[in-house]
Amino acid sequence: MKKMLSMLALSALCFAGCQNELETVSGAGSGEERMVRIALEAPEAMALTRAGGAGYTNSAKGGVTNVDRTQYDLRYKLAVYDAEGQTVVVEPMTQTVKGVGTNATTFDVALVEGQEYKFVAWADFVTAGSTDDLHYNTTNLAAISCKDAADKQLNDESRDAYFVTKNLTVNAAQGVSLTLRRPFAKVRVVASDVKMAGADMPDNFKITYYGCQRFTSLNAITGVATGSKLSDEESTAYTAKLASTTEKDYTEDYDAKDGFRTLTVDYLLAETDEQTKIHFKWEALKGTNSVYTYDCTTDIPIQRNFLTTIFGNMLTGKTGVAVSVVCDEIFECEFKDMESEAVFEATKPEFDGNVVNIRTAGELVWLQQNAITAGSDNDAGCMNEHFNLKKGAVGENGYTFKLMNNIDLKGTKWEPIRWLTSKDYRGMCVFDGQGHTIKNFECGAKSEKVTKGLFSSTNLSIKNLTVENVIILNAFDGQGALVGYFTGETIENCTVKNVHIRMSESATAPAYNYTGVGGMVGSVGSYVSGVRTSMKNCKAENVDIRSSYAVGGLVGQCDYVNIELENCSVTNATLWITSLDERHHNKVGSIVGYIADNSLTLKNCTASDITYRVGTQATEGAPYIIEGGEEGNQEYGPTHALYGYSDATATVEGDEP
Repeated sequence: MKKMLSMLALSALCFAGCQNELETVSGAGSGEERMVRIALEAPEAMALTRAGGAGYTNSAKGGVTNVDRTQYDLRYKLAVYDAEGQTVVVEPMTQTVKGVGTNATTFDVALVEGQEYKFVAWADFVTAGSTDDLHYNTTNLAAISCKDAADKQLNDESRDAYFVTKNLTVNAAQGVSLTLRRPFAKVRVVASDVKMAGADMPDNFKITYYGCQRFTSLNAITGVATGSKLSDEESTAYTAKLASTTEKDYTEDYDAKDGFRTLTVDYLLAETDEQTKIHFKWEALKGTNSVYTYDCTTDIPIQRNFLTTIFGNMLTGKTGVAVSVVCDEIFECEFKDMESEAVFEATKPEFDGNVVNIRTAGELVWLQQNAITAGSDNDAGCMNEHFNLKKGAVGENGYTFKLMNNIDLKGTKWEPIRWLTSKDYRGMCVFDGQGHTIKNFECGAKSEKVTKGLFSSTNLSIKNLTVENVIILNAFDGQGALVGYFTGETIENCTVKNVHIRMSESATAPAYNYTGVGGMVGSVGSYVSGVRTSMKNCKAENVDIRSSYAVGGLVGQCDYVNIELENCSVTNATLWITSLDERHHNKVGSIVGYIADNSLTLKNCTASDITYRVGTQATEGAPYIIEGGEEGNQEYGPTHALYGYSDATATVEGDEP
């Protein structure tokens, strides 16, 4: 989560009154106070937040997608505690994010360099222009509770909220970046028989929970929810009215289909990680007259940050579509569900000599269609009607592509940019994101044997770019959100977030070919052995990969290069290799999966919240799961906390993770 440092001194003055005197824990930290930027972001980064009640809404999403941001602001609260969470070091501070376009904010606080703290953050929706509690009492972060009455809780997307609690050791240069997650399960009831209901379309609903655990308070410091077991005679009825019996409340997902409609949604405080069960009676009414009642006597699964959907003939009870219950992880990995499949018409960007300014999605598509894609001086591989790298041409000193704006590709089925020239032109051309973001695209739904990412194969140098919300399917050899196969000189100051990569489910290629898969770069290689490549200040966050082997949170595989990674990090990654072959079952790593030859140097690189899986569900005793980013058990999993396995020279410099 990139955040530009600015006005630190002013921020320090603003927050000085909220901060207790710092105490250095004995034996920890340098004892020096430094300003630390803490970046917070709510989930559903892909959401198209709406204004004025118009546009995209989806009952399968949460408040970030559905709340009218002209009516509500997103409020953040941040507090910092000692590592045990017992003593407050920084009293709760508040910031609000107004309007559409971002769901992130930053706080600047003075903390002791090298010391471990517990960071606790909460975010919820408040009335626009206010910072006062709306739905939740947050006076005490250790006991957050709902303020709403029973007739104010259903069908209100502004009740969605988010939190995070995490222990981190302060590194002022890197700052702290945290993504919040909701402590709730979302439960929705969707009717497939709206047309059959006809004149009996209800206008209000009742939900009565019984015989299950109901949580009423959240300790945001520990993440633990508390509550009580409801008896079978629980009588509290939660009620809601429909704004209209004819106009749907949502526009997408089930509601995009004729005859289907989301009727109720509820946010339920849930257990820490485990799935629990609820029972409830759901009643549809027209005025005071009951239209239909559905008693959920069977166990309905709910889970924190998951969505439970109860779907079927909820208004008539007639046969046709059976009532089904689905609990999925749409909230756990929002990036898995692209919101549209946009198509952009190619538009030629502005050329300023050898500088190409890219401002729109259409101009990015134009580059994809017109890039140099061959690699020999003896053919046209270094030139076409738009670009000419040959001696005497405008681009003889290389081309620089400058991203002038953030670009939202809105779920487009992306064909990767392939800018690949001969080795003599390696690194001559640069793609400069200038601090901007390209987000929301999917690669490979139909193609298999192609390197995939924003770029497929390229020897461009890439810098100052964030790539966010990427799905890569049918992953073969060389897959990464930024680049599938990189043969350039440098990647600097780049970040990838919310990356979901899956190997092909077909059997058209041997399983051992599904290799070289990384959150940022699939494979780093070169034309000849011994070439030097560097990656500096690169980050991967929220990465979810499953492939055969040679899988890394940042880079999948390195071969024929001497590669140096400096100040790079991976946070929150699940890295799953399916190969149990003794040659491959340890080729998975938090930063780099596999170093095939030449050398790898890691300087001041870190990894946190890493889970490795080795093997398949069908293999007896597998998958082997190694959590916490640790080395494996000598038989399965990585040989080092930062890389998986090396057939070459691997050197780690700086503090070990």
